[in-house]
Amino acid sequence: MLQDFLSSRLEAVGYSAPSCGGLVKALSEEVKALVRTVCPDRYRLVCTVALGQLGPEGQQGYGGLVLASRSLWDPHTDTCVAHTYRSQEIFCTANVFAVYFE
Repeated sequence: MLQDFLSSRLEAVGYSAPSCGGLVKALSEEVKALVRTVCPDRYRLVCTVALGQLGPEGQQGYGGLVLASRSLWDPHTDTCVAHTYRSQEIFCTANVFAVYFE
């Protein structure tokens, strides 16, 4: 679901530094709304989106990019999903964390 969404939403998008902030915010809200359609209300969703420009031959500038996250986690009830979309010009990584909340 996340893969299909990012592919369809970003296939015609090029990199533009001034518009990236708004695009990332919109993508985050759209991904969260999409996941909410299949996720029970007892789960709190946290969505992060990172978008950047790819250089020549699909390389990320400035030596690459590493994304990491850390949180308190209950492996029996909490879960997450992530997908990275790449085109000739951009990459976009979306992470969704579903944390059980009583």
